[in-house]
Amino acid sequence: PDYFDWPARILEQVKSIDPNTVVLTFGANDDQAVQSPDGKKHSFGSPGWIAEYRRRVGGLMDAVVSQNRTVFWLGIPIVRDPARWAHYQLIDQIYTSEAGARPGRVFFIDTTPIVAGPQGEYEDFLPDSSGQTRRVRSADGIHVERPGGRLIAEAVLAKMRSVWDLRG
Repeated sequence: PDYFDWPARILEQVKSIDPNTVVLTFGANDDQAVQSPDGKKHSFGSPGWIAEYRRRVGGLMDAVVSQNRTVFWLGIPIVRDPARWAHYQLIDQIYTSEAGARPGRVFFIDTTPIVAGPQGEYEDFLPDSSGQTRRVRSADGIHVERPGGRLIAEAVLAKMRSVWDLRG
């Protein structure tokens, strides 16, 4: 919310659309300083940053869940730059623990195994579900291309199927 109040926008959309479930993905721009409600600024990775980011993530999860929705929260997939990836791993740890604190209501989906190579390494190209090799990552080494997004969407649906019977 330091730049744009995504939680407020998400809650507006949830109220307007009235979905049973909400799929959220964040984080690729979140490895920067944050300001806590008391006005203090916290640099990325500091104890104050972790506490504030955790408060924001948990708060959004609670706000969506309190509207009787289920949340599927996607982690940040591995990126090409190892330093940036270290930042994103910290963010994903917060997502994992906050989702775990809301069992049966919030489900964390680790996207790295979906778009990483066989040893968990960054890859630009991977086979899709039909076996065709496709570019799954954009040239910036951060974002996913449509085939990578499709792989992630398939994983989200698989997770949903493990939670609910979607056959009907």
